[in-house]
Amino acid sequence: IETLATVPTLVATARSTGRDVELRVRGAGDGIGPLAQLVVYRMVQEALANAARHAQDAPCVVDLDGTAADTFVASVRNAPAASGPPTPTPSRDGFGLLGMRERAALVGGRLDAGPDRDGGWTVRLSLPSEPPTPPRKETE
Repeated sequence: IETLATVPTLVATARSTGRDVELRVRGAGDGIGPLAQLVVYRMVQEALANAARHAQDAPCVVDLDGTAADTFVASVRNAPAASGPPTPTPSRDGFGLLGMRERAALVGGRLDAGPDRDGGWTVRLSLPSEPPTPPRKETE
């Protein structure tokens, strides 16, 4: 199952390939429903795959921040590639970001992605927290 709880396994898998990936988790993300958790998982998965493809030797930081009451933020940032810019590859460039944006929109979120000032790349997903479900009243 692809949830916030399984993101550490995703990061461990990236590390097992020799990549330098750090995971930072703040807050529990309790207000994020199952579909939104899947969106977070898929965004992290795609962002790590893109970093491995375009900046293989660059360290990455995966940041999951559930400290705000109304918003959950997930980001993946890779530093600039030590080996220089990647050689552009034909095929499906850009569809990963498009898919991430579409999934974010499905759950009322927003995805931003782009280069940093220092030449790295950041993908940032902001999701609204779901309001707590009021307790059900028993009817007699």
